[in-house]
Amino acid sequence: MSREQGFVQDFVYVRINRAAIGPALVSFLLTALVVAAAWWWLGAPVKLPPSPLLAGEKLPCVSYAPFRGSQDPLVEGTRVSAAQIDEDLAILAKYTRCIRTYSVDDSRDDVLKSARRYGLNVLHGVWVSADPDKTQRQIATSVAYAKDYPDVIAAIVVGNEVLLRGEMTAANLISIIRGIKAQVAVPVTYADVWEFWLRYPDVQSAVDFITIHVLPYWEDFPIPASSAAAHLVAIHNRLASAFPGKDIVIGEFGWPSAGRMREAARPSRSNQALAIIEALAAAKHENIRLNIIEAFDQPWKRALEGAVGGYWGVIDRATNAPKFSFDGGVVSDHPDWPLQALAGVVLAALTFASAFIAERKKRFSTHI
Repeated sequence: MSREQGFVQDFVYVRINRAAIGPALVSFLLTALVVAAAWWWLGAPVKLPPSPLLAGEKLPCVSYAPFRGSQDPLVEGTRVSAAQIDEDLAILAKYTRCIRTYSVDDSRDDVLKSARRYGLNVLHGVWVSADPDKTQRQIATSVAYAKDYPDVIAAIVVGNEVLLRGEMTAANLISIIRGIKAQVAVPVTYADVWEFWLRYPDVQSAVDFITIHVLPYWEDFPIPASSAAAHLVAIHNRLASAFPGKDIVIGEFGWPSAGRMREAARPSRSNQALAIIEALAAAKHENIRLNIIEAFDQPWKRALEGAVGGYWGVIDRATNAPKFSFDGGVVSDHPDWPLQALAGVVLAALTFASAFIAERKKRFSTHI
């Protein structure tokens, strides 16, 4: 290449750079501004209703399953360490005075030991199913626990949605409940979706109180978060009218913080907070016993319920603190929005830089 050719090439290179860099930079800055503004809007604080909890008052009860990360109770041989359970209950004791469990297979009596240590009452779950051997082991173990932990176990929940799953007849369930009642000194109940109590009303004759699940998100006609508390009260009153003389306890009420929409039922942190805070207020006003589902997110449930199944927890595993304040205030649906905005801007910068370099090479080769 001659000196004159090199001079021309350098001159063209500079002109191309100056001609292209201005519009590209402006486009990038506008894109970065839009990305940052979008994340700021998505992460903007949402004001919550006033909390019904008095200063120092805790949640009435919270469902607890001890599994974390890849731990899956549906995988044979899954066991959770006593140390992990103790760590969980130490956290939960800050926010609730009671937990509800579902099975004794996975944690032996470690939950009861830690509950005693931290002053927690337990609604002790007995998992009954179509497997008679496993069911009998659950029963025998739970009867023994009721005698060993009378200061911890406030009630025994015999079966969880076994009628909904179709794994047992109502007659068999009634027989099991009565058999356990004859051996323990604590109240005994059964828990199922509210419709199934109306479908199998004879079960009420065997229990000390009726435990119903009211999950507005999962209703056949999904209920929005803003109406969830009113729906809870309406269903409670409907069951109270159907079974006069029986106490009606809400065994599960909650809202997912993430996942797919079901019509007007939209999962988010702000909707989770709204539904639960208003439900706590309604339960206190109507004198309804309420258990919130659930303590921590359970990733294993995603295989059964889709992504939304893993986001019903009220305590964030990453921080070991609530996803929202039970005292009201504000909550963000995207609390990490500054980092997400930064990632979006960086991605835009890389995209624009790649496009600019490719276009510059194309123009340069065309001019030379």
